[in-house]
Amino acid sequence: MKKIYTMVSLLALLLLAATPASAQSVPDREMRSAWVATVSRLDWPQNLISSTGNTSQIEKQKQQMITLLDSLEINNFNAVNFQVRSRCDAMYRSSFEPWSSDLVDTRGKDPGWDPLEFVVQECHKRGLECHAWLNPYRFESVKGQWTGLPGDYRDTNPDWVMDVTNSSGTTASILNPGLPEVTQRICDIIDEIVTNYDIDGVVVYNNTLTLRLAIAALADNKTMTIHDVTI
Repeated sequence: MKKIYTMVSLLALLLLAATPASAQSVPDREMRSAWVATVSRLDWPQNLISSTGNTSQIEKQKQQMITLLDSLEINNFNAVNFQVRSRCDAMYRSSFEPWSSDLVDTRGKDPGWDPLEFVVQECHKRGLECHAWLNPYRFESVKGQWTGLPGDYRDTNPDWVMDVTNSSGTTASILNPGLPEVTQRICDIIDEIVTNYDIDGVVVYNNTLTLRLAIAALADNKTMTIHDVTI
């Protein structure tokens, strides 16, 4: 009986080896992507730009990105999700929102270079896809964070902003996902990015805990029902 089991096992291995690669279940294409977070400078950049066009500071940021992308290429990644909008701000030239305070020392200051344009170019040099990653609703990590600074929706569109308190008691602010005007602004922002940059895709991802708190609040005031919004 043991000999029979051995022969059957060997026969199965031979049949497997003889099976053409095309007949095996091999994906035509797979995505091996890395998330490059810029919010709070988690992954990049390590330094801020203090004056527009500061050559040494810009070069440091570029070299940091080159090192990161080189590492991804060596480790056989084929795509990068680059966070270009984390808190209603921009890591690219936007006509809607200000330059990110995670790129420059003061929100809205022109850095003198365009990170998204650079990242797209460097990704494509390495055979990596570049996907623009946006957080659609997050506005302030802490309520009042952007008071008096460029891009303060509390000044320009106060009805768009809603506050949510997490389990630790911290109050943050997001754009109201139940308002059609907010949805349109996000669509306009995405359209601008797709039009102006040679990106390979768009990733729209929000902090799920904050969003759940917001949806719960909206369910109480019927905002989403009134506008027939589903998330």
